[in-house]
Amino acid sequence: MTKPKLVGDETEIFGKRPYNVWWILRFKIIKFFKLSVQLVKVKVHNDSEYNNMVDNLAKDANRNLIEKEVTIMIKHIRETQWIEEFFNLHRNECWNNSETLAEIEWSCTFRVLKGNMELTNFSEHELNLFKVKIRTEELPTLDNLIKRKPHVYSSKWKCPMCLKEDKTYSHL
Repeated sequence: MTKPKLVGDETEIFGKRPYNVWWILRFKIIKFFKLSVQLVKVKVHNDSEYNNMVDNLAKDANRNLIEKEVTIMIKHIRETQWIEEFFNLHRNECWNNSETLAEIEWSCTFRVLKGNMELTNFSEHELNLFKVKIRTEELPTLDNLIKRKPHVYSSKWKCPMCLKEDKTYSHL
C-alpha cells in the first residue's frame, strides 16, 4: 500500500487547525482503496479556469446548510430544537398560533435567549441582569404555580422553612 504523498508540509496544505471530518473520510477512502494520491498546493485566485470554478463552488457551498461544517450544522439543528422545546412548554400554549408568532421580533428573541456571555460591556451586563430576573420569576414558587394551574394549587400554603409567612416570590 502506498501512502498518499503530500507536496509540502501538512500545515501548509491544511492550515494549523486539526483535520476536519471530510479530510479524515478522504484519507480512509484512499487507504481502503489503496490509492496513490498526490496533493499539490495551488496559488489562490490566479485566474485559472479551474481555480475560478472551485472558488465559485466554495462560495455556493457556504450558502448551503448541509455543506457547512458538521459542528455548524449541528448548532443550527440544536437551535431549532430549542425553539420547539420552548414553544412546547405548558406556559407557552398561547403562543402556538400563527398570528402571535408573526408579531414576534425573532432577532431580539434569539439575542435574549442565547446572549453573548464573553462580552462584559454595560449593555450586555444589563441584558444578563434582565435574563436572570425573568428566569427567577419562573421559579416554581406558590405564586407562579397558582398562576399556571389555579385549580390544582391552594393559596393557603406557608413557607416550608419558617412555617409563618405565606409562600410568595417576595418571601423567597
